[in-house]
Amino acid sequence: MELDPNVKFVVGKYLARARAGKVKYGTDTERDDLKFWDWLNHLQEELMDATIYIQRMKADIEDPERLNPQLELDLNEFE
Repeated sequence: MELDPNVKFVVGKYLARARAGKVKYGTDTERDDLKFWDWLNHLQEELMDATIYIQRMKADIEDPERLNPQLELDLNEFE
């Protein structure tokens, strides 16, 4: 049985990411220095990043002109 090409592509991405993580951090998810709560925090941070990426892509779709390099964001509006 031949695997779906999309599945094969994603599996390849997982393998590449695992190798890169091992090189970058010198460990993998079998490490024992993190507790359950630490893993939950890591997951939460990753999901928070994902929502920012989603918002960026939505903004690009809604207003492609917003990518103007002269655009400056007033961070005070978020306080």
